[in-house]
Amino acid sequence: MPPAPDRPSPEMPPRPRAGLRSVTARAPTRRLPLPGASAYPFAMPDPAALRIALTDPDDPAALSCVGGYYRYLLAAFPDLFVPAMLPLPLPDAARYRPPDGAFLVAWSGDLPVGCVSHRPLRPGVAEVKRLWVDASQRGQGLARRLMRATEDHARETGVAHLQLDTHSALTAAVALYRSEGWTDIPPYTAPPANVWLSKRL
Repeated sequence: MPPAPDRPSPEMPPRPRAGLRSVTARAPTRRLPLPGASAYPFAMPDPAALRIALTDPDDPAALSCVGGYYRYLLAAFPDLFVPAMLPLPLPDAARYRPPDGAFLVAWSGDLPVGCVSHRPLRPGVAEVKRLWVDASQRGQGLARRLMRATEDHARETGVAHLQLDTHSALTAAVALYRSEGWTDIPPYTAPPANVWLSKRL
């Protein structure tokens, strides 16, 4: 499924050396509901620095983020997605576990506020899936940091190329990918995707 959009930061942050190292950003302090598993109901974000960490795809934090991503797609694009297209938990969760895959969660204190993942397609090639940032954290460049983190992790495990599919309606996401050096490739998945991109690592 196409990754959810996030508005790119007006200033490009420095590239982290490793995908799993902490990423610093200030979190807002207003009260908000965090989408996803009931383990994360109404809560106040910790004003401490955001960090990105490798997480099991069946962990409640990962499921919380994927649930938030699915709800965003269903609410924003009801003509493109139906619940049957968005299974949870992930039926192919094993593909997002090391050493060949990864599921990364962004944390604000103890709250999961974003995610991204990649899974192997064929030797040397992996696919990025499910980029999502909670609405409370958008506008800080977190989506860009998540993308760079998954790219770094893939590179460190021997991946030479990344691919993704998305939809042209996700204009901010497509703009983010292109600004990070992703380029168009021929279709390799079925609708609703209508944009296919690749990046050499």
